Amino acid sequence: MKWFLLSSMPPLWRYWPVYILVFMIGGGLFYTWFAFVGPSLSAQNAAPTPATSSAPVLFAGVAVAALAIIANTWSQWQTSRISHALQGLQTLRTDREYLINISKARDAIAKCPQTEVGGVLGPDLLAELLDKDNVSAVVDKPTFRDASLFVLNQYEFLAAATRSGAIDLVLIQRTLQGPIAVLLTTYAEAIVKMREDNSRAYVNLIWLHRVMSGSKKPYLGPISG
Repeated sequence: MKWFLLSSMPPLWRYWPVYILVFMIGGGLFYTWFAFVGPSLSAQNAAPTPATSSAPVLFAGVAVAALAIIANTWSQWQTSRISHALQGLQTLRTDREYLINISKARDAIAKCPQTEVGGVLGPDLLAELLDKDNVSAVVDKPTFRDASLFVLNQYEFLAAATRSGAIDLVLIQRTLQGPIAVLLTTYAEAIVKMREDNSRAYVNLIWLHRVMSGSKKPYLGPISG
């Protein structure tokens, strides 16, 4: 739940100038209220004057304008996140290179007697995936290693964008939670072995899976950083 609450606001590290502006506006309104509006209301009750009567009205006008700016900024950010999410999802369904690679990986898994669909990779496919020399020079004819890494990297990119606040987390969960869970289950052992050489590999994809599922299974290592 806390991740969804945090994801509804722009990330501090990326949008810190906006947060500073919001705090400055809030601080200014707070100071103005106690320094001018409060005393003017007390003076108005004693002996009303045009100046004391207009102070609350001016304060309310500035407050409404400030809230309008904040609400408009937040609305534009949300619209942008949803648009980016839809673009990413559209890529997974229409991009030619992605479809070639996902088809290669899916067919290889379906034809392998050692691997069940939705299960962990069998020894043969795991060896193919970890063989750094198992690459193809032809883009349209990827090896199982090429195809698997392409698909994993595609989801890692979406996860990184989601983690940074550029893509809507709720929309991603409602559309990709199942496929990502199956993907990480299938490639769990391979990811663990690849992360032995590079601990930062697929940290965003692992983070996204844990946030959406609320579980660390399959455990693929730490994701700090």
